[in-house]
Amino acid sequence: MTERNKYRDMIALRKEKDKNLQDLIAMEKIDLAALSKAIEEARENLVREEVIAKGEKYLLWLKYCKELESML
Repeated sequence: MTERNKYRDMIALRKEKDKNLQDLIAMEKIDLAALSKAIEEARENLVREEVIAKGEKYLLWLKYCKELESML
């Protein structure tokens, strides 16, 4: 029974981290540190790979934009 409860807790935590990452991506203004942290937490909790890839792609884009702004 305890194994079953641990598995359920793992699934609940995974869904929570998935939702957190997707909510961050959907925001208009995103903090780079918060997005990086959300991606790492999602990776640790075995969130779907396509969600993590989407977050990493967005993080890369935001870093590029920030670098471009600093050059101007």
